[in-house]
Amino acid sequence: MYQRYIVLRSLFLILTVVLVSGTQGYTQSNILNDLSRSFGQYNTSVLKEKVFLHTDRDSYIAGNTLWFKLYNTGTNNQLLTVSKVAYVEILNDSLKPVLQAKVEIKEGSGNGSFYLPVSLASGNYIIRAYTNWIKNFGSKSFFEKNITIINPLKGNPIAASEGPSVYNVQFFPEGGNLVNGISGRIAFKVSGPDGFGVNFRGAIIDQHNDTISRFKPLKFGIGSFEFTPKSGSSYKVVVIPANEKPVYTSLPEIFPEGFAINISTLNDGNVKIAVNTNIHSSDLYIVGHTSGQILVTEHILLQEGKGELIIKKEKLADGINSFTLFNDLKKPVCERLYFKYPENDVKLSATFNSATYARREKVRLEIAASGNGNKPLKSDLSLSIYRLNNTSQLRHSDIQSYIYLTSELKGTIEQPGSYFEEKGSQRQELVDNLMLTHGWRKFDWHNILLQQQSSFKYLPEYEGHIVRALVKNKLTNKPAENILAYLSIPGKSIQLYVSKTDSNGIASFNTKNFYGSNEVVVQTDPLSKDTYAIEVLSPFSNEHTPQTASLNNLKTIPDSIAKQLLSESLNMQVNNIFNGDKLRQISPPKVDSAAFFGKPNKRYLLDDYTRFTTVEEVLREYIPEIWLVKNEGKLNLSVIDQQTNNSFTSEPLMILDGVPVFHSEKLIRYDPLKIRSLDIINRRYYLGPAVFDGIVNFSTYNGDLEGFQLDDKAAVVDYEGLLAQRQFYSPQYMNEEQKNSPIPDFRDLLYWSPSIRTDESGKTSVEFYTSDQKGEYIGVLQGVSEEGNLINKTVKIAIK
Repeated sequence: MYQRYIVLRSLFLILTVVLVSGTQGYTQSNILNDLSRSFGQYNTSVLKEKVFLHTDRDSYIAGNTLWFKLYNTGTNNQLLTVSKVAYVEILNDSLKPVLQAKVEIKEGSGNGSFYLPVSLASGNYIIRAYTNWIKNFGSKSFFEKNITIINPLKGNPIAASEGPSVYNVQFFPEGGNLVNGISGRIAFKVSGPDGFGVNFRGAIIDQHNDTISRFKPLKFGIGSFEFTPKSGSSYKVVVIPANEKPVYTSLPEIFPEGFAINISTLNDGNVKIAVNTNIHSSDLYIVGHTSGQILVTEHILLQEGKGELIIKKEKLADGINSFTLFNDLKKPVCERLYFKYPENDVKLSATFNSATYARREKVRLEIAASGNGNKPLKSDLSLSIYRLNNTSQLRHSDIQSYIYLTSELKGTIEQPGSYFEEKGSQRQELVDNLMLTHGWRKFDWHNILLQQQSSFKYLPEYEGHIVRALVKNKLTNKPAENILAYLSIPGKSIQLYVSKTDSNGIASFNTKNFYGSNEVVVQTDPLSKDTYAIEVLSPFSNEHTPQTASLNNLKTIPDSIAKQLLSESLNMQVNNIFNGDKLRQISPPKVDSAAFFGKPNKRYLLDDYTRFTTVEEVLREYIPEIWLVKNEGKLNLSVIDQQTNNSFTSEPLMILDGVPVFHSEKLIRYDPLKIRSLDIINRRYYLGPAVFDGIVNFSTYNGDLEGFQLDDKAAVVDYEGLLAQRQFYSPQYMNEEQKNSPIPDFRDLLYWSPSIRTDESGKTSVEFYTSDQKGEYIGVLQGVSEEGNLINKTVKIAIK
């Protein structure tokens, strides 16, 4: 009997252990599944876009042309074809725009230029770029970089008076917090008055003035060290910059309880994650993700407050991987960024046919791109070749470091390209320090876990530029909802768009083939009982990131360099005098000139008929598709329906050069001798949210509304459409006569092309001629392959 009791009791205990273990496994699985599901549901609805801008150089003289190529990439770094428009701006040191452009994007890239007017003052400027969709995520998601514009004709910039040296000392505990009794890594960053990292010596001192730890930066004022806070101790930090007085500060708050995480790279390239806590807990969960994709979900079992995990390097994505540590309540307690260097290396060959050239000599550059396994890469590239001097040094931003680092991290990264150029044993340590000090800026687990979907104010412009207008009721001054609004671009090409206002009174017009400077007309139906005030809104963002320290006033330029700059400015002016017409050539856009309604049912060219002196006579005598009816002393138009052969009961949409005219009598009183043609759509026509009982379209000879008085309630504004593309001029010296031409060639930008494409073999070539300017020239090649490989290459030549 007793033996039976022992057996039954043993079976019960075994079953209990199995059930408990199963329940724990089920719970662990549930938590990880919940985190993955929440993450996936949140990210599937969010389109990711990144814009990179390649400029021909970073330093300019007022009067130069700034050329740029724009790349719009997605989560896998491939070019995105969703957005069709990007916004590019140059901001001064007050963050006010001095130049703006709307740039057309085709197949994920676009290009354009800015003429830098001689009215610009010398200084540092910001050039930035973004799409309408990117505006939803704030200015922190815009592409930004600094450029320098020098105007020798406006005199030497005055240096700002130098005050006392102020150093910014920052500490960043790995994982987020310092915890009593738990060893952890602390990263630090010390920057000087100019915002850049400095060299220094540092130490941590306790309340007894004993030195607990010493530290110094590895590079750019950044480094890290191990530290274990002790309960009951207090600490201060002393930092001594080179040749400066000591700076005293304190460590971040030390918490009595918490979690610490340490991530390190093993010799085989795998990643070790170690966790330490003084909070009673047996289960923690790690989630690794990048660009909206879950990469790792693992359970960490703690023993005496410690646990670790090995992640195979194959599981991680190239670039930044974010690891978040959760407790058993699904609360994030630590976060750490880890950078994995890209393994899809691009082998890019850019070979000149010579290292040195004479003046006005032909140059040939052979380009070949291949990926892993020497697979040829079809690529979209841009190339700039410019002269190096005292102001245009080699400090360009590159697409690889921008996509992988700058676009993902907070703050200004000094020389981001250097993290990819570094090949020694310090490479991973340098980038680890960067991950710790700059942090990640785009993720919010709170919204994800609560399944809070972000609301998006700005739509992606997947067809063309969206013009937005605010419509308010004049009586109440409140936004007018569900009101039909009409946008017209007067001209020979009939462009009319209709929109219904939303709850905020915003009408959004999705335009097509809208290029150059135009006058636009926005109106509501003036015959309605209410009257409305209309404001055409700017599509450019007025949001700004905090001004970076590197956008300080230019320092006074030494006389020797100032003389050189004045000489370069004069050379530029000579070039503009001799080649002005060639430098100002614009490539006309290829557009569909057909009217929005396509081919009309009937077109009348009025010069083919005997001319009458009134529009009424023209309509009655020549246009059988239109019926004129006098009602209460006023003439009204109606179109004969082609299906029923009866007149529509409502007036048609009446247009003059693309502008709706709601008063038929105004058209009837218009001078018919100014009308070149008349188009008829004699069927019901749907345009966006509007329905029209036919269309009657009048066109003048020049498409300029010749003398027609628009309704005074209409908003008429000058509006810039998509940027017209200027042609880059490069002279040809194909024979001795051209080579010996007395016309000077003072170009310091030898070549610019935004549209270099390698073929199926991964190869292409370019040719151009050198100028009369001797010196060293650098070629900067940037781009993206079809597979999403990021391409960055620099080469040099010399003109003797």
